[in-house]
Amino acid sequence: MDIKKVIDFEINFPSQFADVVIKPYGKLFYNLDNTISHDSNHGVIIDLSCDLNQALSDIESFYHEKGLSPRIYPAFLQGEEETLKPFLEKHGFTYQKYDNLYFLWQEDSKLIFNHKLEIKRLLEIDDQIIEIIRSEDKGDWTINVLKRNIQRERFHFLAGYVQGKAVAMASLNMTEGLSRVDDVITHKNYRGQGYCSALIHYLVDYHRRISENLLYLYSAEPKAIKIYRKAGFVEFKEQLSSWSAWFG
Repeated sequence: MDIKKVIDFEINFPSQFADVVIKPYGKLFYNLDNTISHDSNHGVIIDLSCDLNQALSDIESFYHEKGLSPRIYPAFLQGEEETLKPFLEKHGFTYQKYDNLYFLWQEDSKLIFNHKLEIKRLLEIDDQIIEIIRSEDKGDWTINVLKRNIQRERFHFLAGYVQGKAVAMASLNMTEGLSRVDDVITHKNYRGQGYCSALIHYLVDYHRRISENLLYLYSAEPKAIKIYRKAGFVEFKEQLSSWSAWFG
């Protein structure tokens, strides 16, 4: 697979639910209707050869003027962390690295479908979906992102039901040549019953029927990763280093 396409998708993913300002050094995403969403409000430095002190000062000013906390996401460039960390520290940013692993779907699913689960594609976020999200202590930022995303034709939101009760959810974000799995949540009162496995098994087959895109995802959760591997997802040979930095 072309890792550059994945990187480009990862960097520009927020443009699906946030506005973007192009700068000489990179991109600044923001959504003043969803200020608590980090994914919606952050900058990406794409040119490491720029004046990094000036770039960081500009990022700080941009977000402070909008009443937002400055935050920076990776551009997955070679030597990025080593180059940026001294400047981030100098400007008072807190840096955190994540244990995300990226996976590409390559093999047939070995998961067993739970036939109690009825799966539907939804075109709006209703109260039952909001209940699933809040059961995992996800904030309203997730709900707001989904409400904006679901308006797009190439966003496929799937929900699993048991006797009319929504118990699990997942989404497909699609672009040219690539699709990403997101928003995988099972209601906390319905975990351990195979509903997430059934939904992922269905999602893989659903995607194969509607698209020839490469399908990928990332996760840091061991239980989720175990399900993804059984569903036919294989780790990227070239992993992407995930981190974020925020002011203060």
